[in-house]
Amino acid sequence: DLLRKRNESLELFIKDQTKKYLQSEERFLQISEHASEFYWEVDCNGIFTYVSPVIEKILNVKPNDIIGEKSYTELFQLKNKKGKKSEIEASFLQHSSFNDCEIGLSLKKDKIWLSASGFSVLDKDNEFYGFRGVCYDITKRKETEIALKKSVKQIKSYQKKLKNLNTEITLVEEKERRRIAEN
Repeated sequence: DLLRKRNESLELFIKDQTKKYLQSEERFLQISEHASEFYWEVDCNGIFTYVSPVIEKILNVKPNDIIGEKSYTELFQLKNKKGKKSEIEASFLQHSSFNDCEIGLSLKKDKIWLSASGFSVLDKDNEFYGFRGVCYDITKRKETEIALKKSVKQIKSYQKKLKNLNTEITLVEEKERRRIAEN
């Protein structure tokens, strides 16, 4: 009788814990699907093992085309022509975290800018397992920054031209004063 009661109690506990787990998982999936960033995970070789569905909205790439197929260096276009490792690659090799690394991606017709952050994941034996991270679209911000830099450069150019014109006007005025003074 006691054993039956314990079994019933255990069954109720398991059902309750399963329900809580499923609610938590559903909550996480709903949040990740409606977020403006995508979450990712790569294994110890840098191959994607998980990418949240939001990546399709941001990069127009299906998660199934990435998972098990692409490495983070390929997706994030990190191959530097000079042979220098990016901050993300260096962090991966050192198993250290990185924050807010800006990545410029050239996609078909568009240039997309991402901010990426990630951290290393260790297994139960404290061995390096891979990386987890998040990327969010900063394209509008970067385009605004680029336009601002261009405007500042143009303003400085105009200031230089105005300074030169002012110098020329001053010289012409001085010549005119001398000419009048001589007459």
